Amino acid sequence: TPSSYPVLHQGVDQLAQSRLVLHAGAILRLAGVGHKTGGKVLVDPACPWQINVGERSSTGRFRPTAIVAKHPDAALQFSVEVRGSIGVRYMQSYEKFGRLKLSWKCPDLGGWKILDGWHQDHSSLPVNERIKAGSGLCKIQLLTLPGLEASRSSFKIEYISV
Repeated sequence: TPSSYPVLHQGVDQLAQSRLVLHAGAILRLAGVGHKTGGKVLVDPACPWQINVGERSSTGRFRPTAIVAKHPDAALQFSVEVRGSIGVRYMQSYEKFGRLKLSWKCPDLGGWKILDGWHQDHSSLPVNERIKAGSGLCKIQLLTLPGLEASRSSFKIEYISV
């Protein structure tokens, strides 16, 4: 008898399945530097990554909640189940934004990719990056790198999807 549950057709890309989206607070909690209290995420003051809530653009629009590092060599590490790829939504900007080294170590595959948070236009631009990765319980590390100029050392991540 046929199953009454829908089955994903073999020809469908497994990566097209729904993804777990880790927003700023979830990333900080997984890394052990944030905890939820009264609906807010409090971050360990010693952590080089902080949560950015309620920021407005120069036009007065609210910017999305994100995690932000403002110095080079700001590291954040956590473990999460990954299914073949890692998605990152981050911001590019013309002022003070540098680079990030995203690395992963999964049971079947490890690697790293450099993301560039700087662009020359006088605006902020959201960027979606999808990176092929391994599967299983993976260690993810975020490490800010200096930009091409010393003043470009910030990096802002809205979310990571796995």
